Amino acid sequence: MSMVAMPKLATLGLGILETRIMLYVLGSIREGNLIDVSQSVLTRELGSYSSNVSVALRNLVAMNVIERVDGVAGSGFSVYRISPHLAWYGADNAAHAAACSAAPEPCALPAKSDASKAKAVIRKLATTAREHVTTAAELPVRTIVQDEYSQV
Repeated sequence: MSMVAMPKLATLGLGILETRIMLYVLGSIREGNLIDVSQSVLTRELGSYSSNVSVALRNLVAMNVIERVDGVAGSGFSVYRISPHLAWYGADNAAHAAACSAAPEPCALPAKSDASKAKAVIRKLATTAREHVTTAAELPVRTIVQDEYSQV
């Protein structure tokens, strides 16, 4: 792994699980920057849930940190390639330069706005309540009263 890649990875805003996945898969890199660790192995070894590992892998692909490689013979699961901008397995500098010129630069995911999260929560509440709600102001207000049997 290039020392230049360390600050680049730090500025991408990787989550904890994405960072742990990167550290784990860098130990299994092979010729052509391929990593062939299954999602179930990542889930087990990192002590996470399969759905979380799946989201983290999708985020890494969206950030161009890794790319999914289809059609690798002899593999019963998804094979990924680490961006040549971040790591390179092999001694051929010409091949590394060619791979870097062909691969997109890693980039951070765009931040999700709080407004879209609020709208999603309002839509979910509206669907659940089976009422038409378009703004937070239209949500019904309930007062929660503490009695001697409940704890707050």
